[in-house]
Amino acid sequence: MSQQITEIQPVTVAQSWRLINTLARSPGTVCSIVAAAPERVVGEHAWGLSVQVLIVQEDGWYLLRDAAPTLLQELVEGLRLSGRPAFFVTGKVRPLTSESIEEAARHLIHVPPRLMSEATLQQFYKLFTPSMGETVRFVEPLLQPAE
Repeated sequence: MSQQITEIQPVTVAQSWRLINTLARSPGTVCSIVAAAPERVVGEHAWGLSVQVLIVQEDGWYLLRDAAPTLLQELVEGLRLSGRPAFFVTGKVRPLTSESIEEAARHLIHVPPRLMSEATLQQFYKLFTPSMGETVRFVEPLLQPAE
């Protein structure tokens, strides 16, 4: 992947969302992508919830993995008011903690997105609920980019 990717280290949830929202408003920002992933998977069963965010900018990308799913309204409102397109992945993605930063970013950039808007917020919040041991099918990338 030719883009410079910077991983954002989560501090507190509120600080993480403020940083994400600041990056989303930056002049070079192309779009933001938010995805839900379970915290733990055993076989086909998933538990918990974590939030993944990729900020795509002209000169580099910023990735936040495994953020706590609290204060989501603050994240959503900041992204929607950023003046840049904000998308969310239409299903749960596999946990990205064991992936390299490049693999995790590539995964998020290639899964099916949906524009975050007033009309799609109900779907967003329904998707961002913790798993409770149910069987989960992960969203897979639409394209497999050349290495």
